[in-house]
Amino acid sequence: MVEVRAGGGRLQPGEHLSATDPADRDAPNQHPDPGHIPAHHQCLHDPARGRRVRPAEAGLHGCRLRGGAAGRHRGRGRGLHPGGHALAGAVRRPHVLSRPSTIGATLLAIALAVALVLAGPLLLFNPWFVSFEQARNDVPARLATTQAEVDRVTGAILCDLLLGCDDFAEGLPRSPSSASQPLLTDAERSHMRDVAHLVRLLWLALLVAVALVVAALAFLRRHPRRIGAILLWTSGGVAVAAIVVGAFFAVAFDLAFLLFHRLFFPQGNFLFAADSNLLRLFPEGFWFESALVAGLLIVVSALAVTLAGWRLLRS
Repeated sequence: MVEVRAGGGRLQPGEHLSATDPADRDAPNQHPDPGHIPAHHQCLHDPARGRRVRPAEAGLHGCRLRGGAAGRHRGRGRGLHPGGHALAGAVRRPHVLSRPSTIGATLLAIALAVALVLAGPLLLFNPWFVSFEQARNDVPARLATTQAEVDRVTGAILCDLLLGCDDFAEGLPRSPSSASQPLLTDAERSHMRDVAHLVRLLWLALLVAVALVVAALAFLRRHPRRIGAILLWTSGGVAVAAIVVGAFFAVAFDLAFLLFHRLFFPQGNFLFAADSNLLRLFPEGFWFESALVAGLLIVVSALAVTLAGWRLLRS
């Protein structure tokens, strides 16, 4: 019988090598060395069997995991503890949104921008704000009438803008005993019909945008940080754009007002003489202050949404 050298020493019959890679007892399908290595396994040549055998090796014998090398756990390559738990410091693959989620995020960004831009200005089409601005700009004196009559006519015009109540046929009495005369000319009424079409279209766009925002938020409710990022960047961009446009209206109102009308009323029926009753009812000062208030409402609402997005992003 031949002795086998092991680490500078000699392995005697009946002895076995110590395991240099101890078995992981937490891993499935692994067992420690069951016991002593039989003496005939330590021989380079076994005369009784008439064949050569390999020298004994330290470690596990014939023990392998499915789909991997011996001594390894199937979860280690994925940052898992042998028991199935995540290892400390393991890096997980970031979650990738599916295609429907990406579409929902895009719709949320677009619809939110539309809602923020339209909500503030359209909410100014109310009799209280309009009456306040008309009183500030001396509209009753311009029309030689009372504030009550101005409020009555303006309320009817607002009804025409939103609901098409009387086709802008309102009138003012020249004197307490005289009958009401039509306030607007045919050209002015034609322009107001165009304004009414635009206002109704914008209200429809606002309602659709709000519905899409609600639907997109419900669809992405499992991704609050994603929602927060969309709210933050979209509303922040709207706020910056509103500040820039508002500054342009503030320093060059005549040019900005003219460009606005040429953009939305390309037919060009928005130019009237200085003695136009439409211009007296809604003078330049009225539109200047209304434009600034509308821009301020856009900025304030956008900043509120930005704050909400920031809080969601930090959650």
